[in-house]
Amino acid sequence: MTERVVPSLAGIRWEPNAPAAVLIVTDDGLAALALRPHPDDTGDDCVVLVWSGTREAAMGAPNDEELRGHRLYQRGLAELRWAGLVEDSERIARLEQANRAHPRHDPERFAQLRHYILPLKEGVVEVIAETISVQRRPGTPLHAASFAL
Repeated sequence: MTERVVPSLAGIRWEPNAPAAVLIVTDDGLAALALRPHPDDTGDDCVVLVWSGTREAAMGAPNDEELRGHRLYQRGLAELRWAGLVEDSERIARLEQANRAHPRHDPERFAQLRHYILPLKEGVVEVIAETISVQRRPGTPLHAASFAL
């Protein structure tokens, strides 16, 4: 099957023009992405997405002006405004394949993983994890992400 991006986390939005996102990842499977609140929000608390069972997390190029260069752009990323899920993720498939070298490899552990993608002002965030929750935390994005973990 061909991977494609579909919208996820309906109703979750953040300040789309603020380049202040913070992604923190721990080696025990936690990741937190903190973003400034949307201008229409009633409060000033940051939006914090917290993943558990994280296997991979990255924030980087391309930014919003170069997004059409992303490999998933023609597969749904072009229409994505907020958070999305990558269905039939090639990255999850590569993780599972690499883990086959482990003597106790269990492909079912990889069936629980989800590939999240978020296009931001200054880059794209991609996280492969088991679960996600959304929190609101006060302070700067750095403080909000730290306190969420």
